[in-house]
Amino acid sequence: VIDIALDIFEIINKQFNVEYNARTISNITYACLNAIELNKRKLKTVLFHDCDYYEFKYILNKLKNIPYITIILSTDKESELKRFIKEEQVDLIISTNDCNLQSNISWKEINKNVGRKDIISLLEFVEELYQRINFKELYIKNNKLHT
Repeated sequence: VIDIALDIFEIINKQFNVEYNARTISNITYACLNAIELNKRKLKTVLFHDCDYYEFKYILNKLKNIPYITIILSTDKESELKRFIKEEQVDLIISTNDCNLQSNISWKEINKNVGRKDIISLLEFVEELYQRINFKELYIKNNKLHT
């Protein structure tokens, strides 16, 4: 991003003859980083579970604390899951059970008793997927603007 900030500074400097200093480059860099963050979106996530009411509530409360995801469906029916992912864009399926789903959607299995290690593992998985998907989408958007 610093390279982008330096390029932007050069453009600004040609128009307004701004004095070069570290603070100006820093401000431009943070403006670029902020613009990137504002263009990211949360992962559209499905919770596929085999839980009773109390297990489900527990897991749902745990998942509410995971950044970068929005639960768009929770179901315990494989047929509903399959129908939904055919009709809707889904980035991630979080599941408490196994499924013979033939799909290229990212899948993360979790324990019903979501412990500290499970949360850390899920956070790492979600963070990596969130960055990868958003980078890809921003890259595609940027290329469309320049073609």
